[in-house]
Amino acid sequence: MSLIFVLIYLFIPWQVAFLGSWLIHLYTCATPMSREPVPASISSPALDSSELSIPLARLEPDQGSRSSSEPEPEENGNYLQSYRCQADNHHHSLHFLLLMTWLLPLAAPVLAVWVRTLMTAGFTTPFSGGHFFLGVAPFLIFVDFASWTTGPLFVKHR
Repeated sequence: MSLIFVLIYLFIPWQVAFLGSWLIHLYTCATPMSREPVPASISSPALDSSELSIPLARLEPDQGSRSSSEPEPEENGNYLQSYRCQADNHHHSLHFLLLMTWLLPLAAPVLAVWVRTLMTAGFTTPFSGGHFFLGVAPFLIFVDFASWTTGPLFVKHR
C-alpha cells in the first residue's frame, strides 16, 4: 500500500489509483459469493398461505415461530449466522461500489488529460496535478480490506 501511495505522490494522479481500485472492487463484487444457499428449513419455518406475513424487522433464530420447548440445533444457528454475515458483507460491498461508481465522473476528465499528455509528451513533461494521495487512501484501504477479508466489514457494537 505504501508503494502505491509513493507512486501516486511521484508519478501517477490519484484518479488512476481510484479507477484501479474501482475495477478491483467491481471484480470482488461480481465474483460469486462462496456460500451455499440457506435451506428452507433454516431460513423460514413452513407456513401455509393463511399464516404468511411479512415482518417489519428481521427475526433472530431464537425469536421465530418455533416453540420454546423445541431448541434449534447449534450447527443450524452457526450456519445461519455465518450466512447472514456473508450476505451483509456482500450488501455493504455493493453499496460501496455504487458510491465509487457515482464518483467516477469526477475522475474521468483528469484521466483523459493525463492519457493525452502521456501520448503527446511522454514522461518528459510531469503531470503537475492530482498527486494528493490522502484523498484516495480511504478507498484504496477499504477495497484492499474488502477483497481479502472473510469476517464482518462493519461490526455493530452495542
